[in-house]
Amino acid sequence: AEAVLRSARQYRLDRQSDQERRLVVWCEAGGMVPQLARVAGEYSVPVFSSGGFDSVTAKHDVAEELAALGDATVLHLGDLDPSGVHMFGSLDEDVRSFLDGLGAGGRVEFVRLAVTREQVEELDLPTSPPKTSDRRSFSGDTVQCEAIPPDELARILRAAIEERLDRWALEGVLASEEWHRKQILGNVSAALESLR
Repeated sequence: AEAVLRSARQYRLDRQSDQERRLVVWCEAGGMVPQLARVAGEYSVPVFSSGGFDSVTAKHDVAEELAALGDATVLHLGDLDPSGVHMFGSLDEDVRSFLDGLGAGGRVEFVRLAVTREQVEELDLPTSPPKTSDRRSFSGDTVQCEAIPPDELARILRAAIEERLDRWALEGVLASEEWHRKQILGNVSAALESLR
């Protein structure tokens, strides 16, 4: 009975359901997904890791998922290094090519949230020279996304999500969610009471 009540208390609707554009978060490091999901999950924004993203099949699969969303914005967080910059460029070029082929090219935009050169300066982030083994073009020192303090990274992500959300639409979904939750809890409580 407690498990059923707990489940009813946690009932949630898709908080992006009435938004004009769907939001998606992509991060380079799989270990950061739980940290980012704690912020994005509040808005029903999914968080994915770009791990294994170098294959053509993976890029095509991503394009199909994004095309299915309709109008969407991909918020990307990655290292400021050859790999992170290449990963974002790959999203914006390779995935966009697949999206064009699927007829959804103009409906998806890609936004680099972190790490940017401006953030390195503003947050006084620790830098290191690029690895000599990485031959991809890149200028300047590198910075790991994990160098951004967790509370600051949460602030950056929350601000990016909130500035792109239609607040009225979100409030409407939240009100509907609360109404449905009360109805479910009332029905569950009544059913459990009748079993006693």
